[in-house]
Amino acid sequence: MDLQNAITIVQTWTKKWQLKFNIDKCTTVSCGRQVDTIHVCYLNNGISDLPLRRLDLFKDLGVTFDSNLSFKYHIAE
Repeated sequence: MDLQNAITIVQTWTKKWQLKFNIDKCTTVSCGRQVDTIHVCYLNNGISDLPLRRLDLFKDLGVTFDSNLSFKYHIAE
């Protein structure tokens, strides 16, 4: 299953249960040595596609990650 298909399934589930995504908190990150640019969109009520913000650096549970999976930013912090 590709990522866009998974997002569509989750969106269908949220509509069924009358929940809303906070699109401002949704982002994408590609990790690895050869990072291909993948554009992932969030379908906004079936009206228009909104591209998700793409990050090269993010923090999760207190650990800072970058797209190269180097922890130099975490260590520097």
